[in-house]
Amino acid sequence: TIVTYKYFDLSETKSISIKARGNGVITVLSKDKQYGDLSVNSEYWNDFSGCLTGVKHSDLTFKIKSGNLEILSFELLN
Repeated sequence: TIVTYKYFDLSETKSISIKARGNGVITVLSKDKQYGDLSVNSEYWNDFSGCLTGVKHSDLTFKIKSGNLEILSFELLN
């Protein structure tokens, strides 16, 4: 599963937090550059965070690399 959101100003963004549950790995990408994998292993909604720096205006893509999980929300942090 791949979800892409477009037209973000990420120039001041330092990290991303994704609220998810289930078991699996979410890959975070922007303009085909991979920023990392977030491992999710929780039956309850929890926040999983990772770095997201060096991007200005861009799309933001979440790819469920493996497993079975749900994403409730995400937050860009600076």
